[in-house]
Amino acid sequence: MHIRNHEFLLSERSALQKLLARASPGDALGQISLTHRLQEVERELKAYAAGSSHRTEAYLTFWGSPLKGHHGIHADFGSEAVKLFVKAVTAVGANQRATLSDRGPIPNHQDYRLLITGTAPGSFIVHVEDASQQPVRTGETTPAENAIEQVKAILAASVGDQQQFTVATADIDRQALTAIHAFVQILADSEALCALAFRNDEFRFQDTKQVQRSEKRLQPNGQATHATLTVRLRGFLPGSCKAEFEILSVNAPISSAEVGRIAESQVAPIVADAIDIQALMAQPVSIDVRTQRTGLGQLRYALITRISQDASFSSIAAT
Repeated sequence: MHIRNHEFLLSERSALQKLLARASPGDALGQISLTHRLQEVERELKAYAAGSSHRTEAYLTFWGSPLKGHHGIHADFGSEAVKLFVKAVTAVGANQRATLSDRGPIPNHQDYRLLITGTAPGSFIVHVEDASQQPVRTGETTPAENAIEQVKAILAASVGDQQQFTVATADIDRQALTAIHAFVQILADSEALCALAFRNDEFRFQDTKQVQRSEKRLQPNGQATHATLTVRLRGFLPGSCKAEFEILSVNAPISSAEVGRIAESQVAPIVADAIDIQALMAQPVSIDVRTQRTGLGQLRYALITRISQDASFSSIAAT
């Protein structure tokens, strides 16, 4: 449960208190129902309060050419590298909640603010914490934690095999991938190495060849394009805004080789809110998508605007 749920609970508590204050003395059942729900909301809010001391902590370590022995690090590299790391975390975190455009402002960026709380000489170590002060319940994670974890996973996959990389970047939009690439690019350009320690685990570039391999693989492959597909929906997860579908027909610039593929798609929240999935399941529908290919991986889809029944495939729907 994230910050939006916490804010909703606060709003609901206020509304329930007002309803109870205005309740008719003769409406005993109504008062009991409102009181019971208010008690449930209070318990939920107490769970947040109990976990409020939770902190997101990560350690970002740099070494290599920008460091000058145990004395310090080039200021232009150090400040820019940390800035690009924070931007990557922000973009990936926002992408976990919604489809991102190729450019433009990142939504909910305030939820991913990181606080530098300490550095150490030698290899340059930056200690960062979640600065958004979001309330969380014990055992749950903040958006910033989820974003740092995914950045770490993508960095690790970028020096692994192609299958690992394809899986790790399956849900990443171009803007988020570009942000991670920019962080790795400054390492490559500066002949620097880094390690990211988080949740009792660490990813570490072993040498500059690994950094160069990661930088090349993380380069977004070409511009995102838009297309209309005819598909048969197989499933939809509103919470994660993802849909699975079988591709029945494609228009340019999508290759006809995609026909018959079972694909997953991110779904823009505004579209997800409007989908009556039960009415559209198992029948051909037209969808507008944005497509993107990462490296040598499969084409990825993001459902961005419409979803409607496709009459031209009515014969398929009947089968």
